[in-house]
Amino acid sequence: MSHEITINNRAERGPLGIVTKTSSTPVSTGSFDPETGEVLTPSYQTARANRFALKSVVNKILPGSRTSKCMVLRAPIPGHGLAPIEVHKGHNCQKCFYQGLMSCGSIWTCPPCASKVSERRRIELTQALERAKQKGWACHFVTLTVPHGAGDDLREILAGLSGALKRLSSGMHSVKSQLRKLCPHSEIHGYIRALEVTHGENGFHPHFHIIMFTSKDLGSSVLEHVYGQSWQRACR
Repeated sequence: MSHEITINNRAERGPLGIVTKTSSTPVSTGSFDPETGEVLTPSYQTARANRFALKSVVNKILPGSRTSKCMVLRAPIPGHGLAPIEVHKGHNCQKCFYQGLMSCGSIWTCPPCASKVSERRRIELTQALERAKQKGWACHFVTLTVPHGAGDDLREILAGLSGALKRLSSGMHSVKSQLRKLCPHSEIHGYIRALEVTHGENGFHPHFHIIMFTSKDLGSSVLEHVYGQSWQRACR
């Protein structure tokens, strides 16, 4: 079984979308056009209701957790008791929201907070890509994963992935070391990395998404070759 790796040049792809466009395919909750069969995107109100419906399930699964208290209990103000609950309307989006409630900020267990954090990260990524374009850098989208099955323990897979990623970043077999041998004048300026875990027929599917910022002369084919060999060696 091979260790999967996918690399694409961001210049050949469209701009990053919102979280609903970049996440794994969810269970369909939208409506269908009876004439074309097209899946219609849920409205903002429907999407928000779905997030809070999911959170109500989380509240039962994780009672007493910080997530179960999110958007339910009043936020404490040090030295002043509990915050008053107020309803505000945003100037830009023209949407109403509560203020004064606790917020857990968990992107893993809280659907409402995950939506907010993902949107802010999307904005940061868009700004980073635009800045890289201004500097004349090349941007590559890298995906790293390993074979897995339905009976595999997610904790063991994550521990293995973490160890492989460390080996990928240092030592004589690291990506930078191998790249220096093939393209001594090319340079990796930096990267943005995110861990995503989805679930399907083969169980949990953890994988890394990485945006690499390199010098303009470094092509995706060279980077894929270097990553392919280094990633398989690091995983073994």
